[in-house]
Amino acid sequence: MWEDKINQFPKDVQLKFSSTKKFEPFKNKNTYYSSYVIDPNWLIDEFGYTATKANNSTQILYIVLRDVLEKNLSKEADLNIRNGAILEIHLQSEEERNKCSKLVDIIFDSLPSELNKYEHIGYDLKEQMVETLEKSIESYLFAENLQNTLVNKVESKPKGMKI
Repeated sequence: MWEDKINQFPKDVQLKFSSTKKFEPFKNKNTYYSSYVIDPNWLIDEFGYTATKANNSTQILYIVLRDVLEKNLSKEADLNIRNGAILEIHLQSEEERNKCSKLVDIIFDSLPSELNKYEHIGYDLKEQMVETLEKSIESYLFAENLQNTLVNKVESKPKGMKI
């Protein structure tokens, strides 16, 4: 029925119609997946937060973590906070996933010294925390790059005496 009506149009219109994208019943996206969960009990044990303060702080930490990673990962990375309790990251390559894992390790190594600076973690401190953690990442990666450069440099062998 529809085909008969379409066949009544000129050939160029029929070709244009046939070349247009048809309805796809589903979409498939192959990614490398990582997820991170911040345990509020860590904040309670490490920093003496109350349970309410720890739960509120973890929600802000997820936002901080997402913002820092968005700035340091490729644009194709898909970062989502699910139910305020898990950060899901879909990446396009294994190398990108390894980089993300390394960045998260750097962030959580730097986070305790950052959290000690504040009495509370609120939305008003979010940007300041993001900037500080980005600087931590930059300095760590710079030091690592410098270390790799120094290790990979080949020392010149002393030449023997010419006679």
